[in-house]
Amino acid sequence: MVQKLLKDSGQISTFKDIEFSETEKELQAKFPFIKLAYELSVELSRGLAEAATGTQQLVVLETVLEKCQNAWGFRPAIIAAQIDCASQRRVKPSTAPFDFFASAATTAQRLRAAKARGINGAWWLNALEQSKAVSRPSRLLLIEALCILCPMGTIAHCEALLAEMLDAMPDEEWGTLVRTCSYLRNAARRTPNKDEATKQPAFRLESMRFSYLMTIRDADRLDSSVFLKFFRNYTGSELPYQEFTQAQAINCAIKNLLSWDEALQIVREGYARGVCASELDYRLRNGPAAMLAEVYSEVLSNSESYPVAVCDAAEAAATRAARRAVKPVSTVAKNERWFAFDS
Repeated sequence: MVQKLLKDSGQISTFKDIEFSETEKELQAKFPFIKLAYELSVELSRGLAEAATGTQQLVVLETVLEKCQNAWGFRPAIIAAQIDCASQRRVKPSTAPFDFFASAATTAQRLRAAKARGINGAWWLNALEQSKAVSRPSRLLLIEALCILCPMGTIAHCEALLAEMLDAMPDEEWGTLVRTCSYLRNAARRTPNKDEATKQPAFRLESMRFSYLMTIRDADRLDSSVFLKFFRNYTGSELPYQEFTQAQAINCAIKNLLSWDEALQIVREGYARGVCASELDYRLRNGPAAMLAEVYSEVLSNSESYPVAVCDAAEAAATRAARRAVKPVSTVAKNERWFAFDS
């Protein structure tokens, strides 16, 4: 999100020069929201036009986002943009004391300080304990920072306390956290330090919410095990869980961790409830194994019961199998001795 915005900074910087019609000026005078949005847009346009480096552009954006937050509160889109900015900031590791919830600190300062303490597990445990006594938006900001800006080792260090807090979180707040982490999954996967890429911290994975959240950070390593432990027999109504269950059923079948019969049953049952995971197409296109004949035959015989991605994969598998079965005419003629001079 932020990278695309900065990439288009040349276009954004021209916004300040646009002449508005009388109608648009009247709207600004009549509605404070429109007036403030326009003023912040002009400030962003001017700031990006004057910024000479990428860091200066981030500073401009952080300043405008802070004003957006002060005006409209902890809106998920604003917070996501602020975390995205922090993820692109270069910060030096620090062990100095810092109060994440200090009223004088801006959100940008909090996020940069949190990132600088990314490998300080003791600081994070203390901050999580402190967050129990603050407002929900501030506590959610801290948890989002932990899940997106910190290495997996730090999250593992905080697993027991974090899992307890996630399990007690209201559904609306939990949904916001999932959407933010999913939206910023690329930012979350940026390696915070040189050792992170080689370390694979062990998780206990005793909480469904915590385990699901970790699949967003490290899907390749955790998605199958989390699915088999928590979601294989999931019958709940939360859409993110339903989509994860459907996609991972296919993924586990491809990896031979689940029978195709069971996987297809899970997909069918989810599809009957209106679930159609967008990840299905990716899993089927990039899986290491092709569908077996009995699998694609079942899908093609009951195509109305399966998502389009599954039907497309079954049709492609059937086509490949048919092509392999075709023999060149010359081979058939030779094998059946069509011509007398064949030896």
